[in-house]
Amino acid sequence: MEKNRISPTNIIMPLLAAVLALGTAFVFHACPAHDDGSFMSCHWAQQTVFGLGCVMLVISFAHLGANSPRMKMGISLALLPIEIFTALVPNIVIKLCMSNTMRCHSIMRPSVVVLSLLMLIVTCADIFLCRKKEDAKNEN
Repeated sequence: MEKNRISPTNIIMPLLAAVLALGTAFVFHACPAHDDGSFMSCHWAQQTVFGLGCVMLVISFAHLGANSPRMKMGISLALLPIEIFTALVPNIVIKLCMSNTMRCHSIMRPSVVVLSLLMLIVTCADIFLCRKKEDAKNEN
């Protein structure tokens, strides 16, 4: 019986999710609060992306703990709509500031889109690998 090896996607998925969540909170965050303490709408886009990144991180750890290729593939399939939605949050689901030179447009949005798409690519690769393992298992 073959040992369950950890594939590269098992490591990359939680890493990308952690970078997305923590990066949105601390590195490529949205515009700061106004002097009166109120926030622009981009703040709520940042909060939403942070929450979705945390959800992806938890699901990625569940993927890491799964044993069968079929279960891993199901978890990866569950991640796909979350990753797509996360890429759409800044400026499509939640409008950002009016000026394209603001931090939310110039730093946060591109970072979120790139990380979400990288996560999407890794997840699709994982689905392909799990499908390949499942087909090889069924041939024996």
